[in-house]
Amino acid sequence: MEKVQRHIKLAYDYGIIKSGFTLEDYIIEAVDKNGYETIALWGVQGSGKSSRMLQMGFWVFSRIYENEVEAWNAVLDHIVFKPSDFIKRMEGVPHGERIPIILWDDLQAHYTSSTFKTDIAQYQAIDATWAVIRTKLAVVITTIPLLDRMAKNIKDNITFEVFIGRNQREIIRRVFHLPGIKRMDTSLFKVQIEDAESFNLYEVPEWVWEKYWAMRLELTDEAIAGLKGVTDMEDSENYTPVWEIAKDLTISANTIQQMGSRKLIPTKIIGGNLCVSNDFIPELREQYSKI
Repeated sequence: MEKVQRHIKLAYDYGIIKSGFTLEDYIIEAVDKNGYETIALWGVQGSGKSSRMLQMGFWVFSRIYENEVEAWNAVLDHIVFKPSDFIKRMEGVPHGERIPIILWDDLQAHYTSSTFKTDIAQYQAIDATWAVIRTKLAVVITTIPLLDRMAKNIKDNITFEVFIGRNQREIIRRVFHLPGIKRMDTSLFKVQIEDAESFNLYEVPEWVWEKYWAMRLELTDEAIAGLKGVTDMEDSENYTPVWEIAKDLTISANTIQQMGSRKLIPTKIIGGNLCVSNDFIPELREQYSKI
């Protein structure tokens, strides 16, 4: 208990945690006083992470716009789904100005924990951007199903972690580092700053949700297309294009196509080409190759 009291006391002493502050207070302070926060909302799919993210965006823009419709439209206008979208937003910020908030939804869909191995250039670009992000942006809110799957260069910069349950009950914790007690490195701490309570999933107007959902469906289509590309690559190792077989066996490609249409041999469209399973090529070769 003594250790817990000590790190919490230090957090108050150094202004990391402020008495009576809610998450909304920290967000507004970051916007108004040149501060910075990175907030990760996580929980199982369908728990309401995106709805909560939109609500948090409204906390900011309802103070900027008197008209509620304008405020919600501003929330929608500050959603990004991909690293390229995020970087473009940062590049578009005029010199000396800051965006109050960016809502990066479904982070894992286009920026995974393995990006540092699969797309080094993209990982380095995000890493470099985050190093100077405070000059361009006050608050970033991300959503992700499992926090452990978040890319390290973003996870290392989280200042608040919000777990959301299936019943929209949330736990809000301040994430911070303090100097190690016995070593020179730092120690990581997470301290709950509000009582766990449920939020209203339906505070987001229906018309706002419908516009958001249309944007989300585009992301889903892109993710499925990406998955299809991966499966096509896997299948391409087990299938050979008809034109290649026809050339090898010196027979008409139409002959092979007709066999496929009559279900005599297994075929599949891969990358726009009709292909035949490699398992059946020896049989075709035996039947059609020249003696």
